[in-house]
Amino acid sequence: MIRDGISRKEKLFHVSARLDLTPGKKYAIKGIGILAALLVCGLVCNILIPGSFFDFFKSLFTGNFTSPMKIFSLLEEMGILLLIAFALAPAFKMKFWNIGAEGQVLMGGLGCLIMMKFVAPNLQNANVVALILEALVAIVFGIVWAVIPAIFKAYFNTNETLFTLMMNYIAKGIIYLATITIFFNGHGTIDMAKFGRIPKIGYNYVFNIIVIAILVVIVTLYLLYSKHGYEISVIGGSENTAKYVGINVRKVTIRTMMISGALCGIAGFLLVAGSAYSMNQNTAGGRGFTAILVCWLSGFNPLEMTITSFLVAFITNGSSAISSTGVGKVNDVLIAVFFFVIIATTFFTSYKVKFNFPKFKKKEMKKEVIE
Repeated sequence: MIRDGISRKEKLFHVSARLDLTPGKKYAIKGIGILAALLVCGLVCNILIPGSFFDFFKSLFTGNFTSPMKIFSLLEEMGILLLIAFALAPAFKMKFWNIGAEGQVLMGGLGCLIMMKFVAPNLQNANVVALILEALVAIVFGIVWAVIPAIFKAYFNTNETLFTLMMNYIAKGIIYLATITIFFNGHGTIDMAKFGRIPKIGYNYVFNIIVIAILVVIVTLYLLYSKHGYEISVIGGSENTAKYVGINVRKVTIRTMMISGALCGIAGFLLVAGSAYSMNQNTAGGRGFTAILVCWLSGFNPLEMTITSFLVAFITNGSSAISSTGVGKVNDVLIAVFFFVIIATTFFTSYKVKFNFPKFKKKEMKKEVIE
Protein backbone atom coordinates (compact mmCIF):
# COMPACT_ATOMS: atom_id res chain seq x y z
CA MET A 1 0.00 0.00 0.00
CA ILE A 2 1.27 3.43 -0.87
CA ARG A 3 0.59 6.45 1.36
CA ASP A 4 1.53 10.08 0.75
CA GLY A 5 3.80 11.29 3.52
CA ILE A 6 2.52 14.82 3.57
CA SER A 7 3.14 16.71 6.83
CA ARG A 8 0.09 17.37 8.96
CA LYS A 9 -1.71 20.64 8.31
CA GLU A 10 -0.88 23.07 11.10
CA LYS A 11 -3.60 24.95 12.93
CA LEU A 12 -3.98 28.63 12.14
CA PHE A 13 -3.32 29.66 15.75
CA HIS A 14 -2.32 28.10 19.05
CA VAL A 15 -3.43 29.25 22.54
CA SER A 16 -1.22 28.60 25.55
CA ALA A 17 -0.99 29.86 29.12
CA ARG A 18 1.25 32.84 29.85
CA LEU A 19 3.94 31.83 32.32
CA ASP A 20 6.37 34.70 31.88
CA LEU A 21 4.12 37.79 31.97
CA THR A 22 5.95 40.65 33.66
CA PRO A 23 4.07 43.39 35.56
CA GLY A 24 5.03 45.85 32.83
CA LYS A 25 3.49 43.75 30.06
CA LYS A 26 0.44 43.04 32.21
CA TYR A 27 -0.33 46.72 32.75
CA ALA A 28 0.50 47.51 29.11
CA ILE A 29 -2.13 44.98 27.98
CA LYS A 30 -4.65 46.40 30.43
CA GLY A 31 -3.88 49.93 29.27
CA ILE A 32 -4.46 48.94 25.65
CA GLY A 33 -7.70 47.27 26.75
CA ILE A 34 -8.92 50.47 28.40
CA LEU A 35 -8.17 52.53 25.29
CA ALA A 36 -9.90 49.91 23.12
CA ALA A 37 -12.91 49.92 25.45
CA LEU A 38 -13.25 53.70 25.22
CA LEU A 39 -12.96 53.54 21.42
CA VAL A 40 -15.64 50.85 21.19
CA CYS A 41 -17.87 52.86 23.53
CA GLY A 42 -17.53 55.80 21.16
CA LEU A 43 -18.49 53.62 18.18
CA VAL A 44 -21.51 52.18 20.00
CA CYS A 45 -22.58 55.67 21.04
CA ASN A 46 -22.33 56.74 17.41
CA ILE A 47 -24.60 53.84 16.42
CA LEU A 48 -27.20 54.76 19.06
CA ILE A 49 -26.97 58.47 18.31
CA PRO A 50 -25.66 59.04 14.76
CA GLY A 51 -22.87 61.59 14.58
CA SER A 52 -22.05 61.48 18.30
CA PHE A 53 -18.65 59.74 18.11
CA PHE A 54 -16.60 62.84 18.90
CA ASP A 55 -19.34 64.25 21.13
CA PHE A 56 -18.97 61.16 23.32
CA PHE A 57 -15.29 61.85 24.03
CA LYS A 58 -16.00 65.54 24.47
CA SER A 59 -18.75 64.81 27.00
CA LEU A 60 -16.39 62.60 29.02
CA PHE A 61 -14.47 65.73 29.94
CA THR A 62 -17.21 68.37 29.94
CA GLY A 63 -19.37 66.09 32.09
CA ASN A 64 -16.64 65.55 34.68
CA PHE A 65 -14.14 68.40 34.82
CA THR A 66 -15.77 71.69 33.81
CA SER A 67 -16.67 72.70 37.39
CA PRO A 68 -15.69 71.79 40.97
CA MET A 69 -19.18 70.37 41.55
CA LYS A 70 -18.77 67.94 38.64
CA ILE A 71 -15.36 66.87 39.91
CA PHE A 72 -16.72 66.14 43.38
CA SER A 73 -19.69 64.35 41.83
CA LEU A 74 -17.26 62.17 39.87
CA LEU A 75 -15.24 61.39 42.99
CA GLU A 76 -18.37 60.58 45.00
CA GLU A 77 -19.74 58.24 42.32
CA MET A 78 -16.36 56.56 42.09
CA GLY A 79 -16.11 56.38 45.89
CA ILE A 80 -19.49 54.73 46.47
CA LEU A 81 -18.72 52.09 43.84
CA LEU A 82 -15.24 51.56 45.28
CA LEU A 83 -16.60 51.22 48.82
CA ILE A 84 -19.06 48.52 47.73
CA ALA A 85 -16.26 46.75 45.82
CA PHE A 86 -14.12 46.80 48.97
CA ALA A 87 -17.11 45.45 50.89
CA LEU A 88 -17.21 42.46 48.54
CA ALA A 89 -13.45 41.89 48.41
CA PRO A 90 -13.04 40.10 51.81
CA ALA A 91 -15.84 37.64 51.04
CA PHE A 92 -14.60 37.04 47.50
CA LYS A 93 -11.04 36.40 48.70
CA MET A 94 -12.54 33.74 50.96
CA LYS A 95 -14.41 32.37 47.91
CA PHE A 96 -17.75 33.24 49.47
CA TRP A 97 -19.56 34.59 46.41
CA ASN A 98 -21.57 37.44 47.89
CA ILE A 99 -23.87 38.65 45.11
CA GLY A 100 -26.12 40.47 47.59
CA ALA A 101 -24.37 43.84 47.91
CA GLU A 102 -27.27 45.57 46.14
CA GLY A 103 -29.73 44.40 48.78
CA GLN A 104 -27.34 45.12 51.65
CA VAL A 105 -26.89 48.70 50.45
CA LEU A 106 -30.67 49.12 50.14
CA MET A 107 -31.28 47.79 53.64
CA GLY A 108 -28.60 50.08 55.03
CA GLY A 109 -30.27 53.01 53.28
CA LEU A 110 -33.67 51.96 54.67
CA GLY A 111 -32.34 51.90 58.23
CA CYS A 112 -30.82 55.33 57.72
CA LEU A 113 -34.04 56.77 56.27
CA ILE A 114 -36.14 55.44 59.17
CA MET A 115 -33.88 57.32 61.57
CA MET A 116 -33.95 60.47 59.41
CA LYS A 117 -37.75 60.44 59.32
CA PHE A 118 -38.62 59.50 62.89
CA VAL A 119 -35.61 60.28 65.11
CA ALA A 120 -33.66 63.14 63.48
CA PRO A 121 -36.61 65.64 63.78
CA ASN A 122 -36.34 65.27 67.57
CA LEU A 123 -32.59 65.94 67.45
CA GLN A 124 -32.53 69.13 65.40
CA ASN A 125 -30.07 70.71 67.82
CA ALA A 126 -27.87 67.61 67.88
CA ASN A 127 -27.37 66.74 64.24
CA VAL A 128 -24.09 64.96 64.98
CA VAL A 129 -25.89 62.57 67.33
CA ALA A 130 -28.58 62.00 64.68
CA LEU A 131 -25.95 61.21 62.05
CA ILE A 132 -24.19 58.75 64.36
CA LEU A 133 -27.48 56.98 65.08
CA GLU A 134 -28.32 56.88 61.35
CA ALA A 135 -24.93 55.36 60.55
CA LEU A 136 -25.18 52.77 63.33
CA VAL A 137 -28.68 51.65 62.32
CA ALA A 138 -27.61 51.51 58.65
CA ILE A 139 -24.64 49.32 59.63
CA VAL A 140 -26.88 47.01 61.69
CA PHE A 141 -29.37 46.66 58.83
CA GLY A 142 -26.55 45.89 56.38
CA ILE A 143 -24.98 43.35 58.73
CA VAL A 144 -28.26 41.53 59.33
CA TRP A 145 -28.89 41.25 55.60
CA ALA A 146 -25.39 39.85 55.02
CA VAL A 147 -25.24 37.50 58.02
CA ILE A 148 -28.44 35.60 57.17
CA PRO A 149 -26.92 33.87 54.09
CA ALA A 150 -23.58 33.52 55.93
CA ILE A 151 -25.20 31.54 58.75
CA PHE A 152 -27.00 29.26 56.31
CA LYS A 153 -23.75 28.71 54.40
CA ALA A 154 -21.72 28.04 57.55
CA TYR A 155 -24.16 25.61 59.17
CA PHE A 156 -26.22 24.16 56.31
CA ASN A 157 -23.81 24.54 53.36
CA THR A 158 -26.39 26.35 51.23
CA ASN A 159 -25.45 27.93 47.91
CA GLU A 160 -24.39 31.46 48.87
CA THR A 161 -24.60 32.77 45.31
CA LEU A 162 -28.29 31.99 44.93
CA PHE A 163 -29.08 32.91 48.54
CA THR A 164 -27.48 36.37 48.40
CA LEU A 165 -28.98 37.01 44.96
CA MET A 166 -32.43 36.17 46.32
CA MET A 167 -31.88 38.58 49.23
CA ASN A 168 -31.56 41.44 46.73
CA TYR A 169 -35.12 40.96 45.52
CA ILE A 170 -36.46 40.55 49.04
CA ALA A 171 -34.80 43.85 49.98
CA LYS A 172 -36.47 45.58 47.04
CA GLY A 173 -39.80 44.13 48.13
CA ILE A 174 -39.29 45.45 51.66
CA ILE A 175 -38.51 48.92 50.28
CA TYR A 176 -41.75 48.81 48.30
CA LEU A 177 -43.72 47.73 51.37
CA ALA A 178 -42.14 50.53 53.39
CA THR A 179 -43.20 52.99 50.70
CA ILE A 180 -46.88 52.03 50.99
CA THR A 181 -46.90 51.58 54.77
CA ILE A 182 -44.26 53.29 56.91
CA PHE A 183 -43.67 56.20 54.52
CA PHE A 184 -47.11 56.26 52.88
CA ASN A 185 -48.08 59.71 51.59
CA GLY A 186 -50.60 58.83 48.91
CA HIS A 187 -48.20 59.52 46.06
CA GLY A 188 -46.37 56.21 45.87
CA THR A 189 -43.04 57.86 46.69
CA ILE A 190 -41.10 58.73 49.84
CA ASP A 191 -40.87 62.42 50.74
CA MET A 192 -37.32 63.74 51.14
CA ALA A 193 -36.16 63.85 54.76
CA LYS A 194 -35.61 67.38 56.05
CA PHE A 195 -33.46 66.49 59.04
CA GLY A 196 -30.45 64.31 59.69
CA ARG A 197 -28.70 65.24 56.48
CA ILE A 198 -24.92 65.13 56.16
CA PRO A 199 -23.77 68.79 56.17
CA LYS A 200 -21.87 70.30 53.29
CA ILE A 201 -18.14 70.81 53.66
CA GLY A 202 -17.53 73.44 51.00
CA TYR A 203 -19.21 71.38 48.28
CA ASN A 204 -21.61 68.48 48.20
CA TYR A 205 -20.16 64.99 48.61
CA VAL A 206 -16.92 66.09 50.35
CA PHE A 207 -17.90 64.31 53.58
CA ASN A 208 -18.76 61.15 51.64
CA ILE A 209 -15.43 61.23 49.82
CA ILE A 210 -13.45 61.66 53.05
CA VAL A 211 -15.28 58.80 54.82
CA ILE A 212 -14.85 56.48 51.84
CA ALA A 213 -11.12 57.26 51.55
CA ILE A 214 -10.60 56.44 55.23
CA LEU A 215 -12.57 53.19 54.98
CA VAL A 216 -10.71 52.07 51.85
CA VAL A 217 -7.36 52.51 53.60
CA ILE A 218 -8.59 50.65 56.70
CA VAL A 219 -9.94 47.70 54.69
CA THR A 220 -6.73 47.51 52.64
CA LEU A 221 -4.60 47.35 55.80
CA TYR A 222 -7.02 44.85 57.31
CA LEU A 223 -6.78 42.47 54.35
CA LEU A 224 -3.03 42.75 53.88
CA TYR A 225 -1.60 42.96 57.40
CA SER A 226 -4.10 41.66 59.96
CA LYS A 227 -4.51 38.15 61.33
CA HIS A 228 -8.12 38.14 60.11
CA GLY A 229 -6.95 39.03 56.60
CA TYR A 230 -4.50 36.12 56.72
CA GLU A 231 -7.27 33.74 57.79
CA ILE A 232 -9.42 34.91 54.89
CA SER A 233 -6.58 34.19 52.45
CA VAL A 234 -5.98 30.73 53.90
CA ILE A 235 -9.66 29.78 53.64
CA GLY A 236 -9.73 31.11 50.08
CA GLY A 237 -6.75 28.92 49.22
CA SER A 238 -8.06 25.74 50.80
CA GLU A 239 -10.79 25.28 53.37
CA ASN A 240 -9.32 21.94 54.42
CA THR A 241 -5.93 23.55 55.03
CA ALA A 242 -7.61 26.25 57.11
CA LYS A 243 -9.30 23.61 59.27
CA TYR A 244 -6.01 21.72 59.60
CA VAL A 245 -4.16 24.75 60.99
CA GLY A 246 -6.95 25.44 63.47
CA ILE A 247 -8.95 28.21 61.78
CA ASN A 248 -12.64 28.20 62.65
CA VAL A 249 -14.12 28.43 59.14
CA ARG A 250 -17.67 29.04 60.33
CA LYS A 251 -16.61 31.87 62.60
CA VAL A 252 -14.47 33.52 59.93
CA THR A 253 -17.25 33.18 57.34
CA ILE A 254 -19.81 34.92 59.53
CA ARG A 255 -17.33 37.57 60.71
CA THR A 256 -16.25 38.36 57.16
CA MET A 257 -19.83 38.74 55.98
CA MET A 258 -20.50 41.03 58.93
CA ILE A 259 -17.72 43.26 57.64
CA SER A 260 -19.13 43.17 54.10
CA GLY A 261 -22.62 43.98 55.36
CA ALA A 262 -21.34 46.81 57.56
CA LEU A 263 -19.50 48.47 54.66
CA CYS A 264 -22.55 48.10 52.39
CA GLY A 265 -24.66 49.60 55.18
CA ILE A 266 -22.33 52.59 55.33
CA ALA A 267 -22.64 52.96 51.55
CA GLY A 268 -26.44 53.05 51.99
CA PHE A 269 -26.07 55.65 54.73
CA LEU A 270 -23.88 57.87 52.55
CA LEU A 271 -26.26 57.57 49.59
CA VAL A 272 -29.38 58.44 51.61
CA ALA A 273 -28.08 60.92 54.18
CA GLY A 274 -25.39 62.41 51.95
CA SER A 275 -27.10 62.96 48.60
CA ALA A 276 -30.57 61.48 47.97
CA TYR A 277 -32.27 62.27 51.36
CA SER A 278 -34.87 59.70 50.27
CA MET A 279 -34.83 56.34 48.54
CA ASN A 280 -36.64 53.83 46.36
CA GLN A 281 -35.98 50.36 44.98
CA ASN A 282 -33.33 51.76 42.59
CA THR A 283 -31.35 53.85 45.07
CA ALA A 284 -28.35 51.50 44.84
CA GLY A 285 -28.45 52.01 41.07
CA GLY A 286 -26.99 48.61 40.21
CA ARG A 287 -23.72 49.48 41.95
CA GLY A 288 -23.86 46.22 43.89
CA PHE A 289 -23.64 44.26 40.65
CA THR A 290 -21.13 46.59 38.99
CA ALA A 291 -18.88 46.28 42.05
CA ILE A 292 -18.69 42.52 41.45
CA LEU A 293 -17.08 43.17 38.07
CA VAL A 294 -14.78 45.80 39.58
CA CYS A 295 -13.56 43.24 42.15
CA TRP A 296 -13.15 40.38 39.74
CA LEU A 297 -11.43 42.32 36.96
CA SER A 298 -9.01 43.90 39.44
CA GLY A 299 -8.06 40.62 41.09
CA PHE A 300 -8.83 42.25 44.47
CA ASN A 301 -5.88 44.60 43.94
CA PRO A 302 -6.72 47.90 45.72
CA LEU A 303 -4.99 50.09 43.12
CA GLU A 304 -6.65 48.37 40.17
CA MET A 305 -10.03 48.48 41.92
CA THR A 306 -9.59 52.23 42.36
CA ILE A 307 -8.68 52.77 38.71
CA THR A 308 -11.57 50.62 37.45
CA SER A 309 -14.06 52.40 39.73
CA PHE A 310 -12.80 55.75 38.44
CA LEU A 311 -13.23 54.70 34.81
CA VAL A 312 -16.79 53.46 35.41
CA ALA A 313 -17.74 56.72 37.16
CA PHE A 314 -15.91 58.68 34.45
CA ILE A 315 -18.01 57.09 31.69
CA THR A 316 -21.25 57.17 33.70
CA ASN A 317 -21.06 60.87 34.57
CA GLY A 318 -19.45 61.91 31.30
CA SER A 319 -22.05 60.31 29.08
CA SER A 320 -24.98 61.75 31.05
CA ALA A 321 -25.05 64.76 28.70
CA ILE A 322 -25.54 62.44 25.74
CA SER A 323 -28.37 60.68 27.55
CA SER A 324 -30.25 63.99 27.67
CA THR A 325 -30.62 63.90 23.89
CA GLY A 326 -33.59 61.56 24.24
CA VAL A 327 -31.97 58.15 23.84
CA GLY A 328 -32.49 56.53 27.22
CA LYS A 329 -30.14 54.18 29.07
CA VAL A 330 -27.09 55.21 27.03
CA ASN A 331 -25.01 55.15 30.22
CA ASP A 332 -25.98 51.57 31.01
CA VAL A 333 -25.23 50.41 27.46
CA LEU A 334 -21.83 52.10 27.43
CA ILE A 335 -20.86 50.65 30.82
CA ALA A 336 -21.87 47.18 29.59
CA VAL A 337 -19.76 47.64 26.44
CA PHE A 338 -16.83 48.93 28.51
CA PHE A 339 -16.84 45.86 30.77
CA PHE A 340 -17.31 43.51 27.81
CA VAL A 341 -14.17 44.81 26.10
CA ILE A 342 -12.17 44.85 29.35
CA ILE A 343 -13.17 41.25 30.09
CA ALA A 344 -12.13 40.26 26.58
CA THR A 345 -8.79 41.98 27.10
CA THR A 346 -8.07 40.11 30.34
CA PHE A 347 -7.89 36.94 28.24
CA PHE A 348 -4.52 38.15 26.92
CA THR A 349 -3.10 38.61 30.43
CA SER A 350 -3.58 34.89 31.11
CA TYR A 351 -3.05 33.41 27.65
CA LYS A 352 -0.99 34.09 24.58
CA VAL A 353 -1.97 33.40 21.00
CA LYS A 354 0.58 32.27 18.45
CA PHE A 355 -0.45 32.44 14.79
CA ASN A 356 0.91 29.94 12.28
CA PHE A 357 0.74 31.70 8.98
CA PRO A 358 1.09 29.44 5.94
CA LYS A 359 4.48 29.40 4.27
CA PHE A 360 4.32 29.66 0.51
CA LYS A 361 7.15 27.27 -0.30
CA LYS A 362 7.09 24.29 -2.53
CA LYS A 363 7.42 21.07 -0.64
CA GLU A 364 8.51 17.86 -2.27
CA MET A 365 6.01 15.10 -2.05
CA LYS A 366 7.49 12.03 -0.52
CA LYS A 367 6.16 8.56 -0.81
CA GLU A 368 6.93 5.57 1.22
CA VAL A 369 6.02 1.98 0.59
CA ILE A 370 4.40 0.13 3.43
CA GLU A 371 4.23 -3.54 3.09
